[in-house]
Amino acid sequence: DAQGAQLKALTANGKFGQAIDFSQKGQSLADLIAVLARQHYLVNSTATDNFDYQTGANYQADDAKNQFVIHFVHEKIPTQRTATITRTVHYQYENGQLADEDQVAQQVVTQTGEKDLVTNQEHYAQKWWANVKFEAGRLPSHVGYTAKIDDQVVTEVPADQVTITGADFKDQAVETTVVYHANEQHAQLVIIDDDASEASQRTLQTLTTTGKYATAIDFTADGQSLAAILTSWQQRGYTVKSNSFTAGTTYQVDDKQNQFVVHLGHKLIPVMPDQPKTPADALPDNPEQTFPQGVGSTDLNKTVKRVILVHQPDGQITRIDQAVHFTRTATVDEATGQVVSYTDWQADGSTTLAAYAAPTFSGYTADQAVAEQVVTPTSTDSQVDIYYTANAHTTPIEYVDDDNGGAVVKTGELTGRTGDTVTTNVTNPDPTKYEVVPGTPEKITFGPDGHGKVTVHLKHKTQATSRTKT
Repeated sequence: DAQGAQLKALTANGKFGQAIDFSQKGQSLADLIAVLARQHYLVNSTATDNFDYQTGANYQADDAKNQFVIHFVHEKIPTQRTATITRTVHYQYENGQLADEDQVAQQVVTQTGEKDLVTNQEHYAQKWWANVKFEAGRLPSHVGYTAKIDDQVVTEVPADQVTITGADFKDQAVETTVVYHANEQHAQLVIIDDDASEASQRTLQTLTTTGKYATAIDFTADGQSLAAILTSWQQRGYTVKSNSFTAGTTYQVDDKQNQFVVHLGHKLIPVMPDQPKTPADALPDNPEQTFPQGVGSTDLNKTVKRVILVHQPDGQITRIDQAVHFTRTATVDEATGQVVSYTDWQADGSTTLAAYAAPTFSGYTADQAVAEQVVTPTSTDSQVDIYYTANAHTTPIEYVDDDNGGAVVKTGELTGRTGDTVTTNVTNPDPTKYEVVPGTPEKITFGPDGHGKVTVHLKHKTQATSRTKT
């Protein structure tokens, strides 16, 4: 039942009313179940249609009632896995020199699961999660220096929290770098990419200048004003989210007040499934960059198909096509020219392929009905073939004595399937007593509902005799 696969099919032959014996090559059904148990297949005791192999069964007249099934499940045992979460705090001066030894803290997270002894695979809950917390810590003191993290003054090592999930269960590391700045009177403006994928890529540009208290701060680079610099970034797919520097601002005695940050974000553009793009198309706000791979028609549209082929008894094949169409929207980062996200796949309507009831043909039985199927964007196309089997029929044949009020002299049975023509094999039950009355058919053909009773008429056999009288 774990994989829906048939482990073994056993057949047996016998006579009506006899006990059914599924032994194969000297191995009983119980022995086979024991062999499967040693292979970690266990009888599914919750299955309501299990064959009671211990009690057994006798042959029934209808072979459809001589079909049985035993369900098995995989034996499983508990297991677990661990992941180590490491937080490292680096201490350095502005020039990169080591200020103090790294502080390293680790926590081990354990997730329990189960191991399938048949497939030897371990299974863990994907929606499981755990938060790993690192408490805030004391900063080493360095007289004459100001500690900063990401150019922000800090008085302690901030607390960190890492969330680990069953879907992404692995060792993780978080790093914090504490930089000690010398207390010089200077001004600094950092242009930060808030949307950078890596922390090391967040700082796009740093502008520094020196001056005296109360004089106007003027940030320039290569002869360009700050306004021109920001315009240049906007022409490369960025947008200004915030700017802490205002023109005319003067130096303060405390250099902490002379630190400024411009936060840039990436301009994002959606690509709709009915308007896909190719690398030949330029980005609208960064024309030197083109759309990436991954936003074409096949990336944003997917159709899952199921074909049902009905093989009719007359040889004709009826085809039924079913499909679910999925679409999604991509978001492209105009600064990097990369796809940053996709929406979840959405179906154009129901995600269920409708159940299909095989059409009925009198005298025939379909081998299956097609159940409804819920599909996902990862589902593969499929084909279902429905075939028909002619139904089995049995009709009685009776020999009756016409000269004795139609008394039944002999009975028998004729068997076959829908469409079969069989011989009646009429024979005289006692040639010394009877004669077969002509008219009984030599052959009969079973229709969708079988065939009516066949009656063979007999009459008494006679011979000439004489008598005398004196």
